[in-house]
Amino acid sequence: MRDACRADHVGTGTGVGDATARRRYHVCVYPLTATGARLRVVLLTAVALLPSGVATAREKIDVVILTNGDRVTGEIKQLDLGILTIKTDHMGTIDIEWVAVDFVESEQSFEITDQDGDTYYGNLDRPSDGVGFQVLGFDGLYLLAHDQIVRIAQIEEAWWQRWRGFVDLGVVMASANRQRDFSLDAGADYRHEKFVWRNSISGSLNDREDTDQTSRADVASTFQRMRPNRWFWVTQLQFTRNEELDLSLRSSATAGYGRFAVQTPRSQLSWLLGLSALRENYYGEEAGEWSSELVLAGSYRLFVFEGRETTLTTTLQILPSLTVSGRYRIEFYSSFRRKLVRDFTIAFTLEESYDSKPPEGSQSSDLRFRTTLGWSF
Repeated sequence: MRDACRADHVGTGTGVGDATARRRYHVCVYPLTATGARLRVVLLTAVALLPSGVATAREKIDVVILTNGDRVTGEIKQLDLGILTIKTDHMGTIDIEWVAVDFVESEQSFEITDQDGDTYYGNLDRPSDGVGFQVLGFDGLYLLAHDQIVRIAQIEEAWWQRWRGFVDLGVVMASANRQRDFSLDAGADYRHEKFVWRNSISGSLNDREDTDQTSRADVASTFQRMRPNRWFWVTQLQFTRNEELDLSLRSSATAGYGRFAVQTPRSQLSWLLGLSALRENYYGEEAGEWSSELVLAGSYRLFVFEGRETTLTTTLQILPSLTVSGRYRIEFYSSFRRKLVRDFTIAFTLEESYDSKPPEGSQSSDLRFRTTLGWSF
């Protein structure tokens, strides 16, 4: 294990290294190997379980002090997308915007991730000079600026508590042409200390008396493994059906490597380079053959809390074929989601699937816009 001293800027300005009111701390950081990191998590979990021998809800004694001086006592659940979630005894679960938090005190062990993708394990407390945050870990003391911290998660959370997801439903009915449109979007993410497992399903059914009934469906399961310095690798299985494009079934397996170019409490910008193997079956054609594509993808996510929680998610994939000369596909997705009341949301989604060389007689593009009401958990 090598020793290193890192200089961290902690200031009262707009961020790390701000030109105004800036101080420099020299913090000794001891990077862990993968084995050491796993051992640390095991030890922390074992210590948490020793008193009772079974997993029980811990006391709500974490303290959060806001910039206006208000004090909230409860159990810190997580910090994600700029929102600190704390569970209290008498006020239920409260979501607090991270920029409104002055400091946090807790004896609970957390996993803390900074903007560089580095991970720390330990207790959160306030430094003696009151600037920034300090993480008290088994192997040392770390000082982090407020804007450096992008994620906080309890280490000993039960696996079923690590799921986050949503369900959106949309219905359109018109009497003039007996139109009936139904749409469903659902997703569930499982977040571990070192990886995220994302699962999604999307489907729609369009039926009118003057046209043929059409349907679309997409099911995907994605495993994202986090690496140091904001790098990650991804594997994905996906199954797609789109009668608008005469596509009976597209099965694909993708593997790629990417990086978070920007990672802040409110936004994420990432890119991915990979390869995909796929098999396509179109209506009226013989069974398809396996082919391959290059995957060039980018994703942007923005979270805004002012007024009501709002999330913007946009992804773009460019998929040049490696087996069919001159063919490429484009997949675009953009969703604007806004919380209405409690856990209920409204979402506006724009999607397009484009194929530069579709089968003869088939459409090359399918553009769709949906408005749905949903519930998040």
